[in-house]
Amino acid sequence: MPGFYYLYCLKNKTSRKISLKGIDKNKIYLLPYEDIEAVVTEVNRVEFSSREIKSKLENLKWIEEKIRNHEEVIEEAMKDSPVIPLKFLTIYESKTKIVNILKRNYKKFRGLLDKLKGKAEWGVKVYLIDREKLVDKARKEDEEPMRMEEELKSKPEGIKYFLEKQIEEKISAKVDEKLDKYVKDIFEILSPFSEKKPMINELLPRGITDKKEMIFNVSYLFSEDKLKEFQKVVKRLQDYYLPVGLWIEYSGPWPPYNFVDYENKRKNISPKP
Repeated sequence: MPGFYYLYCLKNKTSRKISLKGIDKNKIYLLPYEDIEAVVTEVNRVEFSSREIKSKLENLKWIEEKIRNHEEVIEEAMKDSPVIPLKFLTIYESKTKIVNILKRNYKKFRGLLDKLKGKAEWGVKVYLIDREKLVDKARKEDEEPMRMEEELKSKPEGIKYFLEKQIEEKISAKVDEKLDKYVKDIFEILSPFSEKKPMINELLPRGITDKKEMIFNVSYLFSEDKLKEFQKVVKRLQDYYLPVGLWIEYSGPWPPYNFVDYENKRKNISPKP
């Protein structure tokens, strides 16, 4: 029984083949139309049926293995062409259906690949690695908590407890205010690099971030010729914000997931079955 076809991405048609294996070590196919091609692999029809996938999504090992392959194949495809990355588990019943999609949407895909030429997605994450540094800074810059702490010395124990709570709340609010300003400043300083509106992403939980507290996660799209200047600016920001307890890191190049119009594409490339 023929399988389903798993669609990784769309790219320019080139003579270079994908050296990696697909999901479950299956062969990678390049399905061409005009000067673009789809990167696909055949997958088991039973394992990737709608009902079976719903149950597989509870299997973290299965998901991790398939996502890793998904990402590695797309990154391989990026080596000689811009790519339009498809979402994880974009599946079709036949190669013919995928080629027909390329035909119907050729102008849109061609235009998007042209716009993405020479560009890649880069991520910037900001972590709070030493909250005490910010707390100390807030104490020194705000006279009211310092005044309240002086008052504590002459107050009875019962009142001291409530004053201490008030001081903690004021300092915590001041720290949050500073964090909000810092991430806005970082965002605005780096935004001019991006050729499309930067995308603010969800924060990752501590378990994925080596126990550091992520406070900002944003993606930028820019061309290769801006990379060195971008790196210089990030380095200056790292040096500036480290003394107040923040760490900034960048990563890339990544497939431009955040800069492809999935809402629009869903009308034409929606997972089957």
